[in-house]
Amino acid sequence: MKKKYEKGIIIMKYLHKINSYIRINVLALVFLIFIISQMQAAFGQTTPSSQPLVQSSNLVYQGSFKVPKGTLPGAAYGFNYVDRGFTYYPAHNSLFINNHVYEQKTSEISIPQIINSNSLNNLATASLLQSPADITEGNLRNIAAGGTDYAATTRMGGVMVYNNKLIGTSYGYYDASSQAKLSHFTSGLTLSNTGDFKGMYKVGDLNPGFYGGYMTQIPPEWQSALGGPALTGQCCIAIITRTSFGPAAFVFNPDDLGVKSPIPATPVVYYDDAHPTLGEWGGGEVNLYYNKATKIKGIVFPAGSRSVLFFGTQGTGKPCYGAGTSDPNLAGQPTPDGSTYCYDPTDGSKGNHAYPYEYWVWAYDVNDLISVKNGQKNPWDIRPYAIWGYSLPFGTSGAEIQGVAYDPATQRLFVSQYDSWDGSTSTYSNAPVINVFKVNVNTALDTTLPSVSITSPASGAIVSGTAMITATASDNVGVAGVQFKLDGVNLGAEDTTSPYSVSWTTTTAINGQHTISAVARDAAGNSASSGSVIVTASNAVTDTTLPSVSITSPAAGTTVSGTTTVTATASDNVGVSKVEFYVDGNLKLTDTSSPYSFAWDTTNSGAHACLGAHTHSLTAKAYDAIGNPKTSGAISVNMNNPSYCATPTPTPTPTPTPVPSTSMLLKVSSANPRYFADASGKIVYLNAHSGC
Repeated sequence: MKKKYEKGIIIMKYLHKINSYIRINVLALVFLIFIISQMQAAFGQTTPSSQPLVQSSNLVYQGSFKVPKGTLPGAAYGFNYVDRGFTYYPAHNSLFINNHVYEQKTSEISIPQIINSNSLNNLATASLLQSPADITEGNLRNIAAGGTDYAATTRMGGVMVYNNKLIGTSYGYYDASSQAKLSHFTSGLTLSNTGDFKGMYKVGDLNPGFYGGYMTQIPPEWQSALGGPALTGQCCIAIITRTSFGPAAFVFNPDDLGVKSPIPATPVVYYDDAHPTLGEWGGGEVNLYYNKATKIKGIVFPAGSRSVLFFGTQGTGKPCYGAGTSDPNLAGQPTPDGSTYCYDPTDGSKGNHAYPYEYWVWAYDVNDLISVKNGQKNPWDIRPYAIWGYSLPFGTSGAEIQGVAYDPATQRLFVSQYDSWDGSTSTYSNAPVINVFKVNVNTALDTTLPSVSITSPASGAIVSGTAMITATASDNVGVAGVQFKLDGVNLGAEDTTSPYSVSWTTTTAINGQHTISAVARDAAGNSASSGSVIVTASNAVTDTTLPSVSITSPAAGTTVSGTTTVTATASDNVGVSKVEFYVDGNLKLTDTSSPYSFAWDTTNSGAHACLGAHTHSLTAKAYDAIGNPKTSGAISVNMNNPSYCATPTPTPTPTPTPVPSTSMLLKVSSANPRYFADASGKIVYLNAHSGC
């Protein structure tokens, strides 16, 4: 018994030592975590969800270089009129780039010295590292069901280097019959090798027109939150109902190609034909988010940021479908074949136009994409946090790019711009110029608010016609944009470049006082509002169109009693400001909001209760914003309130007072009491009986 007791004591001491050891190590682990967190704070590290947003000012132009000109081995057209497909290759510090649209081949070129110059002659030229080759090995068109021949024009949608192989996409150029079912493939990095092509594969559950285009890798710190290592998407191609009305992106794992079918693709943003949040394809007004001339050909997810950037071309004029013309007098006129002329001096073909065109960026907050991935929002619920146009040093006829490539190690962004021109007499053989930008991402947390103030017009100013509103803004890092507001509502698009201004057509506003303000935003998402400026719009009355108005209830000839609701409808080409209601020409009530009505007490608080049946005339008078009036036709109604006519309470009969013989009897209508008066006319007796 004693031995068992001693053994128990030993075990308890041993357990106590283990417990102490564990406690010490837990404390050490907690201390280590604390030290790491303090080091992260000291070095300005932030969690991914609080990383900065990329703004236009964060993309800094570094310079450009040219690609080899002329015929290439295996490609008669070389790099002229290149098609989509452009990506960075880290192992060689090089670029894979697709060749002429007719040949659909891929080459590898070096990255030479990057030179900042406005002359093409001064730029360095890349070397050809791998000759053009068909990386699909003749399978580009095998995107129909079961990997069969699509039997129509097929284009390369994009390429991406991933896990020591090339990932590519293919799409039907004009798939009106929805024959295309597949979109992705893989190939080797040695272009001359054969037998390493695999595909085509089906990605996602939507039409491949949503997937078969641009691709990019997701930075490692974001892959867990987004659920995968890469993004793929497609936008704005022919037969718009099969693709996205604006930027589209889906999370996928390229390693699933050939392993799963279909390859899972989690949507994080897209806009189908049932949800064109950014704009309708058939819209006829200027829309800088999406219109029928929008093209998107590249996507980048800059490391150290929470931004996904889509690159393409945007038409900034009124959208039009038809034949392009350089004659502005023909714009809107019918063509001989029954189409319409669209003013577009850069493109005379029949198709989508919205001249003039700009190089364009659509910027999305990754936190919004994650909310879609987690099911908190629909893919079409989110919008870009910013859009902007940008300039390239060599002009083109239509602001066309081939695509974009990105090197996360150096934060270099490559924009392949074709049909470039430096102002000389001829184009650069229609081959692309590669423009290089640096993505400057500030990883330190910026909490300083920008400042902004309206500089014109001054408070109290009287404005008319077209008024220019200007503001100054500043920030410790940089102002990303200024949004002007009129009476609390956005006025025009956000201005992202200084000097900040917006044009206000005051004739579209009601004459009178209006409040102008501005909101400035910095790259970190901090924003601040200016003070309000109150101005008076004063324009000559140009609206001569009268409003229309009519009584809708009661109907003509109706008998009314008690409290009756009188209603009216009114409309105007600009807007109805108020409706007045009249009874027999007397104003009874003014209503300033639709539906217009007033409660009419036909008894006039009892005063009219015993008048018997009779008629009244009802009218309504409407005014528009300018003050133009219009009176409705009169409605005649019958009024009768017998139930509201109370029987008078009998008056006690007093004892008659003898009257002199000179008194006289006055008898009036039997409907009235009888009055007795003396010779002087003084009433001395009231008899409520009907006789005399």
